[in-house]
Amino acid sequence: MQELVTHDTKNNTYDYKHTFCVEVVPICRDCVVCLPKRTAQSLGNMNQLLVCVRVNNVVTLIDPATLQIADVNSYVFAIFFCGVVEEVEFCLTQYYRDPFHAVFQSKQLVEFYVLDVEDVGNLKRASGHGRISTKHRLVDVWVVPSDQVGHDDQQICTRSHLGHVLKPGDLPDEVPDVILVRKIYDRTMRQRRRNWKLKRLVENGNVVNDTASVENEFENFLEDLEEDEQMREKINIYRDRNKQQLAVDSNDMEADLPPGPSLQEMLEDLDLNGDVEMTE
Repeated sequence: MQELVTHDTKNNTYDYKHTFCVEVVPICRDCVVCLPKRTAQSLGNMNQLLVCVRVNNVVTLIDPATLQIADVNSYVFAIFFCGVVEEVEFCLTQYYRDPFHAVFQSKQLVEFYVLDVEDVGNLKRASGHGRISTKHRLVDVWVVPSDQVGHDDQQICTRSHLGHVLKPGDLPDEVPDVILVRKIYDRTMRQRRRNWKLKRLVENGNVVNDTASVENEFENFLEDLEEDEQMREKINIYRDRNKQQLAVDSNDMEADLPPGPSLQEMLEDLDLNGDVEMTE
């Protein structure tokens, strides 16, 4: 929508205010989604219950029972000015014909304790299946709610795509009743061993929107960067000189933590005395 704000008839200049209405993709990383049957079949005969592993210009979904992955184009969710009327009409039809949303968000996940992990042998997949993820490993996992460890409650056996990171004693997040979404790492130890940082906007010497909730979301973002190499490709990561000068605890070196950014991925934090608009 275009609205005229001011205009000058003498020099023939006009100031307009433009308003755009868009629909943001309603799917986030670690969400569990349930695809319509027709959509699941069109993606290579996948199961309908899937886990979102990445969101950028496409939504990447994985089937935790078969390791099959699929990229859902963003045209399914939003309307763009494509320049071709037929293409816009196709996007509209596809979205309203087979819409899908998250059945569980990442904040609704429940903590479970891993008791045992066993590799799945040669899995027979249906004909016509899509591409298979080579970054994940298919396993059968026995878990129990973390608050019931040591009790006589019945264990839950589920198939998971997290065989490359899970081992007995881990704490994966779980969606009732059978889908493991991600592995939990010790946050305090991660913060202590993190030898890199990001630049943040500051105003009058203070970080913009520096609240407890924002800090928690920012910490979650840093953890996502540590676990996802592709996510780090378009983000400037800087070496933290203060952390690199500290002695490294032997317990931190032996801790089960994600590798995080390598030194080759980090930029030097240059101090030019005039760069006062950004802080760590």
